[in-house]
Amino acid sequence: MAQMPTPISSRSMPELRRMTITCLQQCAGIGDQVSDLLQNEQVPGHMDNENHASSIVKRLKIEIEKVVNFELRMPIIAPMKAGKSTILNAVVGQNLLPTRNAAMTSIPTEIVLNVINLKENKYVEPYLKLDRKFIDRMNQLQDDLRQHFNEKAISTDDMKKKLERHTHLVETAEIIRQKSSKCPTLDTQIYGSERIRLVLIFINDLIRIYECLIRNNAFSDTKDLLDALPRIYAPYIAIGNDEIIHESLGNLVLVDTPGPNEATTSSFLKEIFHSELEKAAIILVVLNFKSLNTEIDDSIATKIQTIRDAKHDDDSLYAIVNQVDERRKGDMTPQQVKEFVARQFKIGHYDSLDQEQHRVFETQALRALLAKQFMYEMKLYETSNRNENFSIEKITCGEDFMTQVYGISWKWNKPKTTCEELHVMAERLWEESGFQSFLHEAIDSLIKKAAPRCLKSALKQCKYNNSQLQDNLKMRKNAMAANTHKLHREIAELENDSKELKQVMDSQRINLETVKKNISHLIQQHFYQAKADGKKDLKQLFDNAQIADEEFERNIQQPVHALTGTVVCIRV
Repeated sequence: MAQMPTPISSRSMPELRRMTITCLQQCAGIGDQVSDLLQNEQVPGHMDNENHASSIVKRLKIEIEKVVNFELRMPIIAPMKAGKSTILNAVVGQNLLPTRNAAMTSIPTEIVLNVINLKENKYVEPYLKLDRKFIDRMNQLQDDLRQHFNEKAISTDDMKKKLERHTHLVETAEIIRQKSSKCPTLDTQIYGSERIRLVLIFINDLIRIYECLIRNNAFSDTKDLLDALPRIYAPYIAIGNDEIIHESLGNLVLVDTPGPNEATTSSFLKEIFHSELEKAAIILVVLNFKSLNTEIDDSIATKIQTIRDAKHDDDSLYAIVNQVDERRKGDMTPQQVKEFVARQFKIGHYDSLDQEQHRVFETQALRALLAKQFMYEMKLYETSNRNENFSIEKITCGEDFMTQVYGISWKWNKPKTTCEELHVMAERLWEESGFQSFLHEAIDSLIKKAAPRCLKSALKQCKYNNSQLQDNLKMRKNAMAANTHKLHREIAELENDSKELKQVMDSQRINLETVKKNISHLIQQHFYQAKADGKKDLKQLFDNAQIADEEFERNIQQPVHALTGTVVCIRV
């Protein structure tokens, strides 16, 4: 009988992760060696080939980065007024995400938790990272809106009518129209809680205004936008053994996601909604304790079914029932809440012996936020005011924290507490909020679902790339063997050509000698004939000259004789 596979636990996952990284690094090392061996090959277009050794190594190194920077992705989805932003702020321990009664989230915002140790005197400021392409797109939306306002001559009253369901956006629309200095500058990195909150409000409002007023195909190509979502890197105050579980397993990435009701307003928001669900290992649905067992249950159930249909996976859903600190006598007990959620919304099985089926958690977000915020602000105060006497009034959230811990009576009967005692109170308040057990259970579930998927994907890619590397080497080996055979054949052909060439050259040499002799004989004949002709011509010339000379002498002598005879006659 086949043995059932051993389930992967959170304790064994760090070791499996390290082994996977080692395996990938070894494969990449082999790929580097192969790439070095083949680096002298000069094949046109070969370096651009995706199966080239260097390309394979690049893909392996990308997989290594994915495993090293392992992200546990958990989108948080909630109906209106369920306290989603407060829950996210509670986990972080700071008011980073904007909150308001109207719909806020238009585009997902990723929150990466960077674990910090309160024992180290380091101040870590949260920052928002925006991709340059995302910034360019947001600036383009503003320009398009201004052009739309001018072309349509839209007045403030017209704008109020067009945004009658979103009247809170009118002021932002006017700021965009006037290109006011109130428009926040979008940089690649934005530091500080207040600036982060203002920028996120502006981005989400900008997108919603654009969708309401123009709604064309500006978001038809959303891939670049979905791959470059706003991402907050926030310091995470680890309490108890939180630090160990976070550091050993990777980065917990919370995603503030538009709700299912938002997904029906435009194809763009619908694509974002479905994209986030597809990328998630588990999905957190936020419910409001005071709204349970009321007339809005059917509406919430419909929205949850929309999520379930998009994800195609019932086991991915987890539920937080928030604001249970408002529980009063006669309200549903914790067990009754779990039974109700499991029955009404089909999330988890409250009576199952499988711990993984217990997927409903009660939380008190405000208490959790105060606990984390107080510990963070206390540490900042202690770091910068070591020599001053401590006063609770010097902590920004101090009054709210003390009221939560001691009730309103602390204002009249202030207890004398040390900093150490306040730290203990903050830890107890955090435990009481329910977030500690929720995060541990959620992360453990993420590990069981996401970690094996990540490691399996990396190893599958490793196996595929290793196979490609082997095929690459086989192709090179076959090519080298073929080239060797071709070279031998060409050498033999060259040798035959050389022999034939020698024979031709020898034959031509004989012919050349014959021609040379014939030419020499012919030249000699012509020379002798020319010599004889020359002598004959010279003799003729000399003979003619001699005859001429003799004729000349005769012609001269005749007058002389005649003259001489005349003279003789005269004398006589």
